[in-house]
Amino acid sequence: MTAVIGELGADLIALQEVDRRFGRRTGLLNAQALEHATGLVPVPASELSDGLGWHGNALLVRRGTTWHLRRLDLPGVEPRGAVIAELYIAGRRRAIAGCRSASRSSSAVPRPAGRSDPRSDCP
Repeated sequence: MTAVIGELGADLIALQEVDRRFGRRTGLLNAQALEHATGLVPVPASELSDGLGWHGNALLVRRGTTWHLRRLDLPGVEPRGAVIAELYIAGRRRAIAGCRSASRSSSAVPRPAGRSDPRSDCP
């Protein structure tokens, strides 16, 4: 995965599923190796020193990028979240969000009125 990210040459990347799913949610990628190979570092989203994301969502940016991060808890059958960052890249302000939008698979979770299609979770 690190090689593919490096080939992109991007200044910013959003990734999903970067932390363990169960137990202590430690990162699944080696942040130091990732930085060495790509020049990208994770925006600190995890509450754990060895985690990379917030509910598995991470943002990678070039070292030295100025940012302001918000973490959001999202409703659902299982814990979900999103990361939203305001970044300054090459002197320009950018906003990005990373989240995993899963369909609701449980009938125990009520759907908003008028939304019978589980793929319509997002407004």
